[in-house]
Amino acid sequence: MYKFKNAIICLLVMVLLIGTFIIIKQADEQKYTYVEVVSHKVWYGETLWSIAAAYSNEGQDIRRVIHIIRELSGCTAQIRAGEMLTIPVYD
Repeated sequence: MYKFKNAIICLLVMVLLIGTFIIIKQADEQKYTYVEVVSHKVWYGETLWSIAAAYSNEGQDIRRVIHIIRELSGCTAQIRAGEMLTIPVYD
């Protein structure tokens, strides 16, 4: 009986932790919704990471911004100097 109680308690704790993680993740994504987009001309030596970092807010996940830039611009992993990217602008 004691082992069964511990198993139930562990299961409840895991469900609560997973639920909390999901709520925090959704709140974080809603916190950083972009309000408009701008065009950015890629210069020699720039990377998607450096561009995303320049346009993102402090504490924002740069990988998420890169993903959005790729979706908006229709680009692949490689970018070239002279290419025009569509960049999200956040509040």
